[in-house]
Amino acid sequence: MPVVTFRNEAVGDGADNRVRVKVAAGATVHDAARMGNVRLISPCGGAGRCGRCIVEVVGPTPEPTASERKHLAAEDIAAGRRLACELVVKRDIDVVIPPSSRAAFTGILEEGDCVPFPLEASVKVQGCKLPEPSLSDPRPDIERLSAFLGNGDGAFELECELAASRALPAVLRANDFSADLVLRGNRLLDVLPPDNGARALGAAFDIGTTTVAGTLVDLMTGERLGLASRTNPQHAVGDDVVSRMDYAARGPVKLRDLQGRIGGCLNELLDELARSAGARPRDIYDVVVAGNTVMKHLFLGLPPQAMATVPFTPVVTTAVDVAASELGLHAAPVARVWTAPAVSAYVGGDIVAGLVAVGFGGFREDTLYIDIGTNG
Repeated sequence: MPVVTFRNEAVGDGADNRVRVKVAAGATVHDAARMGNVRLISPCGGAGRCGRCIVEVVGPTPEPTASERKHLAAEDIAAGRRLACELVVKRDIDVVIPPSSRAAFTGILEEGDCVPFPLEASVKVQGCKLPEPSLSDPRPDIERLSAFLGNGDGAFELECELAASRALPAVLRANDFSADLVLRGNRLLDVLPPDNGARALGAAFDIGTTTVAGTLVDLMTGERLGLASRTNPQHAVGDDVVSRMDYAARGPVKLRDLQGRIGGCLNELLDELARSAGARPRDIYDVVVAGNTVMKHLFLGLPPQAMATVPFTPVVTTAVDVAASELGLHAAPVARVWTAPAVSAYVGGDIVAGLVAVGFGGFREDTLYIDIGTNG
């Protein structure tokens, strides 16, 4: 298999300033950049329309294609510059990405004012001390725990995750019938030894077309524990939502590629946020995700292409509640993911979340809310 070498891409500690990508014969340099997560501007997603993915070939340069003659100046062609999406790999090739073609990370606004919210977290940590069973009181462990949580009146109907039920007897008997419980409403999510620093954390993400930002929150106190961001790695297949919908329309493998890219990005952020807070990803029990309607579809692995043509029909606009494990996210085994609802194909959950964050609807004056993003 031929190898594409990107000469000016840092690897590891920078000792080897190259990225090497093996590709099948007939692939393009653009394909290699996508496979190697090389930051290359590609507004049209490699369709040959924009003329922006310019690379400089080191060594012998193939004859330019008709598209390259259209988009590149004669002096660029003479200097060995070609379009990555037009440059078919037939043998090992070295290229350099000039600064004008490099997709740079865009910083995010990390601080700002928002409407204060009362803390109404669905997950909490609660300690318990149960009476030990005896011949005169042989109630099952879960029934005993239900009575404790219902203050003894028997009205509390406890539901349990199977893993929590399995852990309960050993934790109780090793700790004098004391434990820390992680609860979502009346559902027992986890059972941990008492006073072990059990935490209930939540993560919230804004999946933008260009950048992805995440924050970690202590669900018991409301304290924000960290903030982190990344460039959306889906940029490798197109800078805008139309290019990404076109890419997803090429088949389920391409759709899984897009979903895998954003899932991997969120996992990197979850790991980073947990480390910065001295926590573990398994301490994260709730994840909330907002994004435009296309980004929501790609995150969930839903085919988005019906939104690209009249009458612009999404698969879903309502909020989606799904197990984090089903999406492969680094969080507690019983964590849930909730995606913000959208209004339509072109008014997404990012707009809805923004309206909530600024207290829209509570202003006395007529007010206009504007989201200026990649797709604006």
